[in-house]
Amino acid sequence: MKNIAELPVISLDASNLPKPIEIDGRKVELVEKVVVALKQALGRQMKCSLEQRVRQLEQAERNKSKPSPNQTPKTATDEEQDPQKTKSRPSSSQNQPSSPYKEGGLRTSLPALTLALSRAELMHYNSKITYDHRTAHKKLVINDRFTVLSLVEQPQSYPDQPERFINCSQVLGLQSFTNGRHYWEVSNDGGSFWAIGIACVGVDRRGSRSRLGRNVLSWCVESFGRKLSAWHGDREMVLNVQLPRVVGVFLDFAAGHVAFYSVSNVPMLLISYKTEFQSRVFPAFWLSSKDAKLTLVQ
Repeated sequence: MKNIAELPVISLDASNLPKPIEIDGRKVELVEKVVVALKQALGRQMKCSLEQRVRQLEQAERNKSKPSPNQTPKTATDEEQDPQKTKSRPSSSQNQPSSPYKEGGLRTSLPALTLALSRAELMHYNSKITYDHRTAHKKLVINDRFTVLSLVEQPQSYPDQPERFINCSQVLGLQSFTNGRHYWEVSNDGGSFWAIGIACVGVDRRGSRSRLGRNVLSWCVESFGRKLSAWHGDREMVLNVQLPRVVGVFLDFAAGHVAFYSVSNVPMLLISYKTEFQSRVFPAFWLSSKDAKLTLVQ
C-alpha cells in the first residue's frame, strides 16, 4: 500500500487516449462463414475411410497433371518465343460463366430461384413424405399410413438396428433426395417441443450430437416452449416470430438451398441456409412432448 501511495499521479488528456479500434463486421462475418464451411468439409472428409481419401488425393493429382481436352499442350519454346501472349490470354473460366446447378455431375438448365415464393410456387415442387419406422426412436409411434408422429411414455418393441435413433426421440423420412427441388409441409397441433428439418445420410444415431441441428449434417427449425429457433452446426438463431402451426420445407439440392417457411395464406420465410450437399438428404423430425403431434400434409 505504501508503494502504491508513492506512485506518481498520471493524468490522461485527450491526446493520450487510445485510438478506437475499428472492426469491419462484414469481414468478420465472411471469415466466420469460411471457417464453418472448412469445418464442414473436414467433417465430411473424416467420415470417409482412409482408402477413399487416398484415392481422392491420387485422382486429384492425376486431374491436375492432365491437360484440358480443348487445350493444346504448351511447350517451353512457345513461351520463350512469345512471353506476352501467355500473360494477356484470358482464361476459359472468364469467357464461359458456369451454372452452379448440377445433378448427378451433369449441368442442368434449372433457373435460379428466389426463396420468396408463393404457396402455389412451392406446391409445384410438392413431394409426398412418410415417416421411416426403421429409424424411429422407440418412444415414437407412427400412425395413419406413416404420416402422424406422436410420443409415448413406454418404449415400443421395435427391433434394434443401425438406422434407429437411440438417445434423441427422432425419426427420418422414408424418402430421400440426391437431386432436384422438393417441398413438403408438416403441421403440429399447437404443441411445442418439436423440430422439423433435414439430415444427411451420415448423421449420428446416438449421443447428444445426433440431435437435429447440433451437428454439421442437419438443419432444422425447433419449437422449445414458446421459443422458435433455427439450428445448424450446434449454433442457434432465435426467430422472433409466432410459433407456426404448419412448417414448409423447401430443398434445392443442386443449388445447396434449404428454406423453412411458416405456412398460412401467404408463406413467410423463417430462415434459409446455403450449403453444398455431399450425400443423400432425408426429411428429419424431433418430438419431445406427449401433448404434440407432427402430421405430414399429403
